[in-house]
Amino acid sequence: MKIIKAHYHDKDVTDVVKSLTVNGKIDIDVGNHLFGDPAVGMSKVLTISYETENKEYLLEAEEGHHVSLPPSKNQSLAIFYTNNNKEETKDTIDFSLNRIKVASEGKVDILTSVWHPIAGNPFRQYQSALTTGGHLNQVLQILQLLYQAARTKNYKYVSFLEHDVLYPEGYFDYPEFEKGNVLTNMNYIGLCESGWQKRDADHEPLSQMTMTFDDAIEHFGKIFANALTTNSGLLENQDLTRIQWKCENPAVHVNHGHHFTSHYTIYSRENFDEVNPYWGHKENYSYLFFDKEASDKKKEEAQLAREKTRLAKEEAKKATLAERPEALDASKHN
Repeated sequence: MKIIKAHYHDKDVTDVVKSLTVNGKIDIDVGNHLFGDPAVGMSKVLTISYETENKEYLLEAEEGHHVSLPPSKNQSLAIFYTNNNKEETKDTIDFSLNRIKVASEGKVDILTSVWHPIAGNPFRQYQSALTTGGHLNQVLQILQLLYQAARTKNYKYVSFLEHDVLYPEGYFDYPEFEKGNVLTNMNYIGLCESGWQKRDADHEPLSQMTMTFDDAIEHFGKIFANALTTNSGLLENQDLTRIQWKCENPAVHVNHGHHFTSHYTIYSRENFDEVNPYWGHKENYSYLFFDKEASDKKKEEAQLAREKTRLAKEEAKKATLAERPEALDASKHN
């Protein structure tokens, strides 16, 4: 992609826009924080003339809107939401995002809503306005991403991705379906410290659902009022027609005991597999399970190390004062 010319209101910002290009792409929120304020008190528009694939295009975006260039050709979106406030879930969240990156490449666009910025997040992330937890928090994070997406593109579908789920290649190769339906992937299993888990029930969790974008906007807007007044309810739509499908490889719910959402109780606690044909040996994922005892030990070791350093400094200071009587006299006066 080549930037030909760019203006913010009547200000030439071509060089600024070029400097914001990373790996041939631009991903920005239009505003004075990037371009200054050439027209105080007025609404401003960013115009960018650019060339890609030997064709020239003109983009216009109002102040406060998001710009992604070159525009994605994907008609599908997936949104990832997390409360990422526990050390215990960090490794799972990081691995989940990396698996989503592999599965989504060239197929769907991804937006993420986070409580705290995630270093190395491969996708655009928005910080949640609410960080108190509960049903309302989840609804607001989902709506945040849906409304952000609606400002940039007319998507056909949207999938809902949760931070304690690992998504396989082929997950986004779902069949076409019409408005008024909800598509649920039923090929999913569990993973705990003991191994791979089969399901004891055929729940249809939001983490395996895809809706038409229009249905999603309507549904979550509808349940917002109840979430706001009661902070309770179901995220999954109960009115639309359910359609089930199975992706080629299983999605995995990581049962680490620190869950953002529900449905983690449906996995077998009696029979475990050490190896899954797609995901491999359970030991490859042992680091996803937080070891509190080991963590406490590391904290204790760190505290002892700090105390050792403090004592060493005190001893060094005493030694210095002993070698320099004049310094000792000065220290007494101080």
